[in-house]
Amino acid sequence: MIYVLLSTYNGAQYLPQQLESILGQDCPNLHLLIRDDGSTDTTVSILHEYEAKYPQIKLIVGKNIGVVASFFALILAVPTNADFVAFCDQDDIWLSQKLSRAISCLNSLSITSPNLYCSATQLINAAGDYITTVQKKIKKLDLSYSLIGNIVTGCTAVFNQPLLKLLQNNQPKASEVILHDWWIYLLASACGKVCYDEQSFILYRQHANNVVGNTSFFKRIKKFCGNLKKYSISRQAAEFYRVYQHHLTHQQNQILTEYINTLRNGNFFIRFSYILRCPFHRVGILENLFFHIIILFKLG
Repeated sequence: MIYVLLSTYNGAQYLPQQLESILGQDCPNLHLLIRDDGSTDTTVSILHEYEAKYPQIKLIVGKNIGVVASFFALILAVPTNADFVAFCDQDDIWLSQKLSRAISCLNSLSITSPNLYCSATQLINAAGDYITTVQKKIKKLDLSYSLIGNIVTGCTAVFNQPLLKLLQNNQPKASEVILHDWWIYLLASACGKVCYDEQSFILYRQHANNVVGNTSFFKRIKKFCGNLKKYSISRQAAEFYRVYQHHLTHQQNQILTEYINTLRNGNFFIRFSYILRCPFHRVGILENLFFHIIILFKLG
């Protein structure tokens, strides 16, 4: 049994195409759990129509709490006996084998470990025309990378029951989490395994209303700089330590506490010394340099 979690907000334009592609998946026992986050367009009307037509769809209409809190609310609503859970955006197109491919990859790993699947994406424009395929540069899939950078595009994320239980039993404060997909990447990389699929089975739509999208490096840096006060990597790390310290190894807890204390309390020389022996790395020379600047000048 697999649950697809979809948080909607004023997504009427592309929503029917996304819903049809989910319903057209080639795997059995699929359930679609939707939470609307206070839409003011015709999104809720469209969702009510689909809910009435398809018994595997359940709709929750809520107030606007933001995408991160909305997805955490959906996670809590998933039955504990669900075998797999997938995140979904409101404006993409899923190829029919997207979920079966993810389940196959997850089944190749330990069934008792909290594991996560994610993949490359095929970008399309607002009209649905193919743009390019985006591959993430992967070196390691562990805490040293997930703590400072996210390689998981949320709409490709599928995870198993052990990871679901960890998420349901240990809920963070949504205000301290940068992105829900980054959070599960942190958890899976620290406590389980992450499977990155270089093949893509999703058409990831790029348009003006995207909450998060694949953009150029310099656009990502500009956007990140503009949100530094709101999105803090040190705050997210501190929240992760608070919530999951008892599930981490002694070494992982030591790494986390030193990282948090250095970013929050260390003076310039302590932070500079930390950079020289830093165990954390971002993918790419420029992105790694930018991360060092964040540490050095206490920006995150």
